[in-house]
Amino acid sequence: MTKEELLKVPFRWSGHVSMAHEHTTTYINTEYGFIMVVRVSVLKNGRFGRERREFQYNGMWYKKFDKFLEAIKDVEFKEDDTMVVASRAEAGKEKTKTL
Repeated sequence: MTKEELLKVPFRWSGHVSMAHEHTTTYINTEYGFIMVVRVSVLKNGRFGRERREFQYNGMWYKKFDKFLEAIKDVEFKEDDTMVVASRAEAGKEKTKTL
C-alpha cells in the first residue's frame, strides 16, 4: 500500500481521552486492522501543543510514518464502490443512498 492509497482508507472514531496534559483520540480501520492514535499535548497556558500520530498494525506500534508505510507496503489496497460513493458525496457531487 502506498501513501496515496493509505490516505483513501477510511478510519472510524473509536475513543477520546481528555487529560490535563494530553488529549488522545483513537481511530480504527477493521478491514485492514489499522489503528491510529492522535496525541495532542496541552501546554501550561492551556493551549494545544504539537500533534503526534502513532500507528498500529499486526501488534506492532509505529511512531514514525515512514516506518509504518514500510510495514504495510505488502498490504493490497482494495478500493470498493462504497469508498468511491462516500468520497463523491463528501465533495458534493453525488448524494449517497441508504440501502
